[in-house]
Amino acid sequence: MCGIRPQQAKQVLGIGFIGLIPFILLFYAYNTSSSQHAFQLELPPMGERRPTSNDGELALFNEMMRDWSPEKPRAVIYYLINGDNLWRLERSLRLLNKNFNRKYMYPVIIFYEKYLSDEALWKLLSQSPSPLFFQRVTFTKPDSIKEPLRAAVKRSSCPYPLDKSRFPGYNHMCRFHVRLVFESPFLANVTWYWRLDDDSEILRYISYDVFKKMENGGYMYGYNSVHEEDPLCVEHLLGNVTYYLFNQPIEPKNYYHWPKLDIFWNNFEISNVKFWRRPDVWQFIDYIDRQGGIYYDRWGDAPIKTDAVTIFLDKNQTYFFSDLRYRHGVKNDTWIDTFLSTDIFEIPVVSLVGMVLLVLIVFVFVGPFSR
Repeated sequence: MCGIRPQQAKQVLGIGFIGLIPFILLFYAYNTSSSQHAFQLELPPMGERRPTSNDGELALFNEMMRDWSPEKPRAVIYYLINGDNLWRLERSLRLLNKNFNRKYMYPVIIFYEKYLSDEALWKLLSQSPSPLFFQRVTFTKPDSIKEPLRAAVKRSSCPYPLDKSRFPGYNHMCRFHVRLVFESPFLANVTWYWRLDDDSEILRYISYDVFKKMENGGYMYGYNSVHEEDPLCVEHLLGNVTYYLFNQPIEPKNYYHWPKLDIFWNNFEISNVKFWRRPDVWQFIDYIDRQGGIYYDRWGDAPIKTDAVTIFLDKNQTYFFSDLRYRHGVKNDTWIDTFLSTDIFEIPVVSLVGMVLLVLIVFVFVGPFSR
């Protein structure tokens, strides 16, 4: 009867245990080492920098962009947060850094609404290897709304979000992503942006520069998922878009071929800033914004931007990032969830070492059976 002697079993277990050591060390080194593309701008010491100063943060950002390499896409990653549940933003940033930005080091802009202290922002700075910049935003009632906002938002029959206390802040958020972000001076001198939410998670190592992917492919809009919108959340939007197209000399590119309730789930969105600032696109966004439906009917930023993309872009100008493992909407997970949320075998050096060790272990283990 074929079997393994106790001594051979000990050898196999010993090699397996020893083989895990460099594997663990490589994983630890990858997640704790500084990037080879380290941020070169010399920032003020933590205690001297005032991240709550909008002008000061913008000045630091502009100084960095003046020295930006011409070989690298001029791009930013941005979040809009309300200041609550900072643990979600910390987790999102941790996974973004681990799986993409530790290598590429694009600036990350944190737009925030509610008051946050310098200390709270310093904590974020101390936890992230990425260059972070902060900008407080103030939302006001747009001129198109002729009644108190609290009354205006009660008209909507859209069931989402379920927590109605999020109105009108939720509506302000949608309007920010549709329009106001493109008026920010942080996007004045960049070509690309990647929008994420504080509960966005990049779950797998990204082995390429997503902005170069967009640039080299001639794409203008990148997405990761398409969802079907609730008809109650786009009431009157279709009618307004139809009226606009009827009265403008526009030949829609892909709009009439696109399912009317399908939307780009734009909590993950990579796009060219210049597209949204095109006069014809901006005119369309301005028209939709002035109808007031973002507040009266709870039109989300996703259906509005989906309409803009399908009207003004050819299908081959959009890119589906199907290979990126992404999740939106996180719970308060444990440290083990964070550890397991990254596919470490996407890291080339770890993959190579792991494969060599696996072959070695299998050779030693199977060897006794082949004799």
